Amino acid sequence: MKQQAEQILETIGIPRATAIDMFYRQIILNKGIPFSLTIPKSLLAQDDMNEKTFNALMAKGYDQAAQSDSYPIDDVF
Repeated sequence: MKQQAEQILETIGIPRATAIDMFYRQIILNKGIPFSLTIPKSLLAQDDMNEKTFNALMAKGYDQAAQSDSYPIDDVF
């Protein structure tokens, strides 16, 4: 998990220490963990989905991005 996360951070050009600092700052700003800590009813993995279900999930994410159903980068960081 750590290796995968660090690979992503490297790809986007953020050093690990900076990412940790950003996380801590978000904890302070939110006065708590900056994301929901709930257990979903079921955890879906691509291997557990058929092609139709996977494509529908990807289309939903694409639609959200296309409709700007997201947070401004300054709010996230």
